[in-house]
Amino acid sequence: AVATSGTLALQVDDAGRLRIGPEADSQRTSHTSQLSASDENVLSIQQPVNTVGAKSSIGFWNRNSNDAAVVYGKINSEIKQNNAGNHIGDLVFSTVTGGSLGERVRITGAGRVGIGTSSPSTLLHVSGGDITANQNLLIRGSDSNGVFIRNGANTAWNCQLQGNGNASFLGNVGIGTTSPQSKASFLTTS
Repeated sequence: AVATSGTLALQVDDAGRLRIGPEADSQRTSHTSQLSASDENVLSIQQPVNTVGAKSSIGFWNRNSNDAAVVYGKINSEIKQNNAGNHIGDLVFSTVTGGSLGERVRITGAGRVGIGTSSPSTLLHVSGGDITANQNLLIRGSDSNGVFIRNGANTAWNCQLQGNGNASFLGNVGIGTTSPQSKASFLTTS
């Protein structure tokens, strides 16, 4: 055990866990580390509160050009619902841009992943940017309906690439032109 100014700071308990901080288990806000060979948590972070919105965090700090310690990233576990036996939590990843810490990715308790949104409504919900693939992009559905491309309001589909190889488009289609004037416009050059 190690103490500073008479306060317990570090110890290895009888179960082989590394304890940091003087708190009792019921009030522990710091971490424990399991040093034995088991499938238990190696690192546990716990807040002594149970209110919706409460977070347990891991912060990643470095020094800026003024040699000041600043946070560059953070991972939060956030309570979304705290009913005993039916609790729900999200995992939130945040990074710093322009000196401000902001949420970038969220994994909900339901397994939905949001990039650029804190409330993903689908299994993968990307908001506010493009998705770029440098090689092949594979989008696979669970049935023969294929892939739908919807308008910005998500109220109607504009394009459907069907599982059987057919394609359906609403509006005009252009090949060789970016401004088709009819249902099918082809631009030919000699």
